[in-house]
Amino acid sequence: MNDVGYEDELEKLILDELKITLDSSPTTQKMDFIQLFVSKFHNKNLSQYTPKSIQDRNKKIASSYDSIIITINKIQAWLDNELLRRRLEIFTLNNSSDNSLGFSIINNCITPFCFINLGCDVFGRFRITYGIDSGIINMIPDNMSNTLLRRIYEFTPGEMEPFVEFASLNMDCITYFENTLSHLENGDGYKLIEVERHEEKSIVDMFNNLVLKDDVDEETKKWFKR
Repeated sequence: MNDVGYEDELEKLILDELKITLDSSPTTQKMDFIQLFVSKFHNKNLSQYTPKSIQDRNKKIASSYDSIIITINKIQAWLDNELLRRRLEIFTLNNSSDNSLGFSIINNCITPFCFINLGCDVFGRFRITYGIDSGIINMIPDNMSNTLLRRIYEFTPGEMEPFVEFASLNMDCITYFENTLSHLENGDGYKLIEVERHEEKSIVDMFNNLVLKDDVDEETKKWFKR
């Protein structure tokens, strides 16, 4: 525990999981429990033992991650290139192989122009990590790339800011996307999303149509005005 960086939360988790296992199966042997615990272990399980302030911040960070994915989806809907409208969303809560160096990925979103993931460290604290492809300006309009970065900052203010890590501006996200896609097997936790192109030719056309409709929600109007 000390070498890897875990603290008392891990011990509490082990003891609670052991009690649950023995209550349901009293004859469980020690080695059987160890194998079961390790196969199911994810740092996110530690978050329930953290102080309420950390749990509250974790909820905000998880909500911010979801909002960023919505932004990515909106951007992709305006792109003509079919490859750029594709993304992988990977949910790894049940994959113990993602616990490396004390950091576990919870959700991972990979597109040809960026990636972003939601993870959890050895203290049960959530963290967002993201990276941008070095050629993003050749893939999506400049105003859209600026919007993406601006939204990330807007969605993670104040206490969340130290838990947002910018990986690199010089990534090869296309290769990352294609390699990940080629190694994925169909199964739980992996989702390939192909976003449909908006019928309008431009955001200006979309906004002109939106202002004529009474049933458009205010949040959508504000998003396009920005």
